[in-house]
Amino acid sequence: MKKILILFAISLLFSSCGTYQFFNTSDFGKIKDLSELNGTYLNEDTPQTKAQSILRHFWGASENRLQMLQLIGCLQCLDEDIETAIAIRKSIDSVTIQFPDNHTLLASYSVNGTVLSRELKGKKKRNYFEIYFHKKQFIIPFIYGSVSVERLRIGRHKKTNDLLIRDLSEQMGWLLFIAGGYGGERPYVYKRIGD
Repeated sequence: MKKILILFAISLLFSSCGTYQFFNTSDFGKIKDLSELNGTYLNEDTPQTKAQSILRHFWGASENRLQMLQLIGCLQCLDEDIETAIAIRKSIDSVTIQFPDNHTLLASYSVNGTVLSRELKGKKKRNYFEIYFHKKQFIIPFIYGSVSVERLRIGRHKKTNDLLIRDLSEQMGWLLFIAGGYGGERPYVYKRIGD
């Protein structure tokens, strides 16, 4: 029995397990109802720091600005070849966001005079709306684990009335003491231009 306990203790020292990062939600402003987020927003994000502005100026603003339609997955909404779809998406200036209820986001935009929309299902949390595009976890403690998460959190920016979208991507796995993965969460702010 003593040998089994020693073997178990050694295996704990050499095994890895995934650790969830605690992601920031402090930059979300308070909202009582998701309808407070209803409005029209620019399709391109706004730099929030001087460093972001300098980098975008150096590299070229249009190449480094992330469009809201990219985040909510509307590249797939266009029935064109990929190059045409990207050109069309770049021509879209604004996106209208509406929350008909606490479980649905409706994003509408105009392409060549035709209004297209995408409906996304999610869940209202305290100060934001959360959408999971992909969430898989398989864990055998101390032996094997695999975690894959793609998520958006959408709310009001704490300092402005603009839309804040936090994009999380996390992929990790481990087998005994061998582990690997990547992950991160990036905030994007989209300026409100209408109700």
